[in-house]
Amino acid sequence: MEIVNIEARTFEAMATRFEHFAQRMDSLCAGQNKELKK
Repeated sequence: MEIVNIEARTFEAMATRFEHFAQRMDSLCAGQNKELKK
């Protein structure tokens, strides 16, 4: 296992992009029924 240091602003940029990605996935999945179809 390696320990990696990143700058705070780099981490914030990554976190912001991931949050945007998660919101897009939520909006894509919101209109779909999550039950299994027969």
